[in-house]
Amino acid sequence: MSKPTSNKADTKAIQQVAQQQLATGQQQNQEGNTLFNLGLPGLESAQSYYQKLASGDPNALARANAPAVQAITQQTDAAKKNIQQDSPRGGQTNLALQEADINKGAQISNLTTQSYNNAFGSEASLGGQNVSQGNAATNTGINATNSAASQYSNLLNINAEQKAANMGFFGSLFGDAATLGSAYIGRPQS
Repeated sequence: MSKPTSNKADTKAIQQVAQQQLATGQQQNQEGNTLFNLGLPGLESAQSYYQKLASGDPNALARANAPAVQAITQQTDAAKKNIQQDSPRGGQTNLALQEADINKGAQISNLTTQSYNNAFGSEASLGGQNVSQGNAATNTGINATNSAASQYSNLLNINAEQKAANMGFFGSLFGDAATLGSAYIGRPQS
């Protein structure tokens, strides 16, 4: 009967793979936390901004729309200046000026309504790219850690099998020795 061979190279290779997977898992968990922490302040800021718009606060809506309102006002003022320069005084000119102001009011009203309505969808979709990437990296880290745990489990099973085989070898060896010993003792003396 031959003694079972212990393949230490295989055991060492499995151990190295498990250690690499564990290190990868830890690194991915750390990167996931970093990305999440980078994205969180922006997420909180955006959520606060959209909550103010969604509340219907006129001041918040006015601040959000101020640049666009300024552009609309400048366009209307330029159109009214052209009307005054190119049209003779009278009812038709006055009507054109009033229509320019009505158009300006409609554009600003439409802009404010869009800002208010879009705030709900924007607030609902706040996941943030960094937060999503952080979660993905954390999931990768968890998977790598689980894989490392599986490799360590395999390594423990291999070690247990080797010990059992060694114990079987020695048990068989002692059994053979006992058989030989009893055969020698039971042998007739000459």
